[in-house]
Amino acid sequence: MIGYLTTQQLDRLKQHKYSVAGRSLIEVYMQPFWCWLVDQMPLWLAPNLITFLGLMVNVMTTLILAYCCPHMTEEAPRWTYMVCGLGLFIYQALDAIDGKQARRTGNQTPLGELFDHGCDSISMIFVCAGLCVSMQFGYDYICLILYASCAPVLFYCAHWQAYVTGTLRFHQFDVTEAQFLAMGVFIMTSIFGPQIWSIKIWTLGISIKEAFTICSGLGSLVQIGMHFKCILGGGPGKNGTTIAGNSVISPAIPIGMMVALFAYICTQSDLLIKYPTTLVLGVSIAFSKLTMKLVVAHMSKSAMEFMDSAMIAPGLLLLNIYFRNIVNPYVMLLFCTVLAWYDIVHYYWVVVLQLAHHLEINVFTIKYNVASN
Repeated sequence: MIGYLTTQQLDRLKQHKYSVAGRSLIEVYMQPFWCWLVDQMPLWLAPNLITFLGLMVNVMTTLILAYCCPHMTEEAPRWTYMVCGLGLFIYQALDAIDGKQARRTGNQTPLGELFDHGCDSISMIFVCAGLCVSMQFGYDYICLILYASCAPVLFYCAHWQAYVTGTLRFHQFDVTEAQFLAMGVFIMTSIFGPQIWSIKIWTLGISIKEAFTICSGLGSLVQIGMHFKCILGGGPGKNGTTIAGNSVISPAIPIGMMVALFAYICTQSDLLIKYPTTLVLGVSIAFSKLTMKLVVAHMSKSAMEFMDSAMIAPGLLLLNIYFRNIVNPYVMLLFCTVLAWYDIVHYYWVVVLQLAHHLEINVFTIKYNVASN
């Protein structure tokens, strides 16, 4: 089968074993609910299908909210915020039980881990966009830039340290806690309206959303610092290199280039001001593509490529801005959005199919023996 991965990479992916360390605060209390929920699932239901259904719920509920607020300054119908929070809760629950379902049905494979991380990287962009819409970040240019950039970079760094050490590490405040915080924002917005986030905190002289952004930024810096402590501590390779045997700093190059591209786009044009929802949900999906490539590099113990097709869409936007909008900015943004989404979906699906073919399994169905169960 022709695809992105070599036979050697597929062989190493087949041999990959999932390694995780640490547990977050809320996860301990959620485990009984998740264990109960997975017991309600039919044994013929494929773990990957559970993951995919959760992602689709999260994506669709966020798109409803985004459709109502294309400039992140509008007030959507109150029910859309609540639905968005519910969609995130459903995604979190289904994402938490897909691995349990795999162990329950005897279908634990590297494909499941790869599929799960891929869906997580896409969901992260939608959760971030939903929060920006709910808090009307379209009125606060700096807050929007800071918040929209923190989440993708932090997610990338989490998998960067996994690429170096071979183990994905969770901290006391991690993904589960961040998701519950986002649910709280959606619920509060549904009850009191998005204007609540613009209320000034009189003792600080800043709005609630500005304080929220500052706290999120500081929290992200702390998390990134903990990740870098592991990264700079070296990996299991020769002379402290990564599990792929290359420099622990090498993944900094592609994410650094992507951040530079978006920094230019946001500072040298008004795209983020005029079309924030489209830019965040559209072209910024390129960050997720880089994270997917890093996950594949980790699981296949191969080098992380410095250049990637994910940079084409933001690169075209940059060139259009540099040459003073030869093409209508909005038309170019829409074109680059389609291009960025095609790039990530094509890569993700081809890689998933390649690995499924190599493992001789299906993506959305499992072999289930009624008699043995």
